Amino acid sequence: MKEPRLSKAETRILEQYWKLGTASVREVLETLPEDERVATTTVQTLVYRLEEKGAVERLRRLATPAL
Repeated sequence: MKEPRLSKAETRILEQYWKLGTASVREVLETLPEDERVATTTVQTLVYRLEEKGAVERLRRLATPAL
């Protein structure tokens, strides 16, 4: 099966999860540099897409990089 392609924004969010491990959307947003900050709902949408692609798993209200 072909690996899903990630957008630049999805990759940037996934990089933050690699650094943080398990983290909330708010925690990921707070780690982004000021010039890369977007709305919380935008990060949430990107996390949902990453979950659909199998790149992260939701644990209760947190997400973690898939191994």
